[in-house]
Formats: sequence, C-alpha cells, structure tokens
Amino acid sequence: MAYESFKVDITDRVAHVVLARPEKRNSMNPAFWRELPEIVADIDGNAKARAIVLSSTGPHFSAGMDLSAFGGSAPANEGTAPMSVKENARNPNRATIIMLYIFDSMMNGECVDDDDVQAHLRACLGESADTATSKTDMKHVRGWRKRVNTRRSQCVELYSKDERLNALEESERNAVMQDAIRETLIASSHDDKVSADIASYAKQALAKALQARAKRDARAARIRHGAAFYDSTSHLQKAFSCMEECRIPVLAAVQGGCIGGGVDMVCAADMRYATEDAFFTIFEINIGMTADVGTFPRLVKLIPEGVVRELAYTGRRMSAAEAKEVGLVNRVFKDQDAMLEGVLGIAREIASKPPLAVYGCKRMINYARDHNTADGLDYIAIWNASFLQSAEMQEAMTANREKRSGDFVELPVRRSTTD
Repeated sequence: MAYESFKVDITDRVAHVVLARPEKRNSMNPAFWRELPEIVADIDGNAKARAIVLSSTGPHFSAGMDLSAFGGSAPANEGTAPMSVKENARNPNRATIIMLYIFDSMMNGECVDDDDVQAHLRACLGESADTATSKTDMKHVRGWRKRVNTRRSQCVELYSKDERLNALEESERNAVMQDAIRETLIASSHDDKVSADIASYAKQALAKALQARAKRDARAARIRHGAAFYDSTSHLQKAFSCMEECRIPVLAAVQGGCIGGGVDMVCAADMRYATEDAFFTIFEINIGMTADVGTFPRLVKLIPEGVVRELAYTGRRMSAAEAKEVGLVNRVFKDQDAMLEGVLGIAREIASKPPLAVYGCKRMINYARDHNTADGLDYIAIWNASFLQSAEMQEAMTANREKRSGDFVELPVRRSTTD
C-alpha cells in the first residue's frame, strides 16, 4: 500500500517504517497523523512483523508539526443588505405575510389553499373573518403565488452559479439559499424597484445570508473551541500512543533534528537510538505553547525530571551525547547508515525470540512503569498463569541447544482488524 508520508518495508519479520518527506523536513501533516496509526495497526493487528524500526530520511528526523497544514482563514465580509429589508422583516405587511407563508409551505412540502392562506393572514394580523381588508388581499392570492414561484425560480437560477454557495455542503447550501430567497421575497413585497431589478437585490440578499451564516459559524466555533481542541489533541495523542500500545517493540532511529512533535513521537517508542549529529528539542516553548501530544507524560519517566524541566523551559537542543548520558537513547552511532544497520540488527534479534514472550515483556514493562511494585508483581503472576506456554519454552531451549532459529507461534490476529 502506498502512503503519502511513509514508506514501509517488511523483511525478516522486521517492519521498517520510514518517514518519507525529506523535502519538508518530515514535518507532520494531516496525512502523517492518519497514516501512522493505520500502519502500526496493520502490522501489529495482522501479525505481519515481530518488531518495528521507525526511521527517517533527509538531514533531519522530523521538524515536528506542520502548522501550515492545520491553518484556516476567517470568512470574508460579503457586505450587508439594505436596512429597509431589516425594517421590513420586523414590520411585515400583508403581502410579506402571504408570500412568506406560501414560500415556507412550499419549502416544507405542504400544499396550502386560499382558505389556509387567509386563516394564516388573519391570525398574524389579529383580524376577524369579516375584515374587509383581509378579503380584499385574498383576491390577489393567486398573483402572490405566481410572484413567489417566479422570484424563487429567478433566485435559484442566479444562485446556482455562485461559487460561494457551490463550495458549501448540500444541506448548508440549501439553507443559505432559502434564507436569501426569503429576504428577496420580503423586499419585493415592499418595493416596486426591487421587483424591476430582482437580480441585483437577490445578490445582496445572498451576501446577507452568507454573512449571517459566517457569523453563526464564528460564534459556534468560539463556543465549542475548547471541546474541539480537546478532541483534536486527543486524536493526535492517539497517533503516537498506538506505538506504545501495540504488542511488538518499536525502535526509533533518529538522525539530525528531532524537534517538537518528533520528541513526542520517539518518547512513545520502546527504545531510541541516534546518530552523532542528532539533537532533541522541546521546541513548543519557542512558539509560545506547551507540548501536548505526549512529551511530558512520557519523558519524565525516561530521564531525570530536572533535565525535562530545563529542556521544556528553555527549548534548547539536547545533543545525542547528552541524550545517551541521561538515558534517552540507548546508543549513539557515527552516521545514519551505521545506525540503521545496528538498529535493524537489534530488531532482527528481537524478532528471533518467541513473540508471545516479547509481547508479555512489553506489557509488563509498561505496566510496571505506571504502577507500584506490588501491583506489578501481582499482574505478572496473573499474566503468566494465562500466557505461559511450556511448548514455546521447550522450543526456545531446543533451538538454543541446536544453534538454530526457533519455530515460534505468531501472535494472533487482533479481532479489530477482522471485524
């Protein structure tokens, strides 16, 4: 399968997942966040490999979040319709009441006759059935019906060519059109000049409807910003947590800069390795934000807290040598070729071990990290009571004695990948 942000190769039961946008410094665009969990879920869930090596291309491992890919622009100000329309909407005359009732009934798929229109008009005006003016107005109902149909057809033809409307989803497009047509009907029931230049006014009415929609959208966005941000951040966090939660080890091989989101990502791996020119930086502080996709919950469990605080508060670079000194990386290699050779070799060694046992090790280490010693001891006892397989133990010992590769059972395919 082809990916936009990654290349994937599986050889000798090792999956090599490579960030493949070197021209963009492997920044994390929307495709990245979608594809990484898909790749990990496919490899792990379908038991395609026993270990994953995550590496990169170009001079830097990753420049972090591609902020430009997540930006947006505010709706343009399309202008407003004449004040007379707003006044007319607040002070409707009989013609307005009749036309809007006919139009709204038409939009709702209702068929109304003259008696229905007359009853609605009397109810709106608070008049009795024998009111002369109401009876006089009703003589013109057929004319109003014709005018509504004509105005509606003119507006629909005009609006069907409008690029702003065509860019909207169908339901929203229909709602905006309906609002604009209602505005046009209100105006044409009051102003003979509007009737003579319906196209010009219909455009103004559409601009007003679009502006009203933009204001509603902006207000809604302000109100739900917090909830939307929380949901979006949780989605990004899960893209990295998939590496921590998968059943097989993930080894990160870092060259050059590992910046911002890159640190979030490698902290979710089981082990980290680096080239001599590699560096790590919690860059978020330099753009006025707090890292929120996984750095702090994981990094404080990997290196001393004081070092985490210094990196977070200053945004400075941590060299590969310092990263090894504090325990962030296991080993430093001279260059990327040497690193990939070494890390893939480690992954192949892991892949030669019983998959169920490796899965148990990863699960127990993660559990022990997040729980106290008593809980960890109890959990490993329960785990082995369920997962310990004497046949796999016997095969491992026999293979070691005979100096051959073990013939071990693969992990089961996860149900979520087959349902």
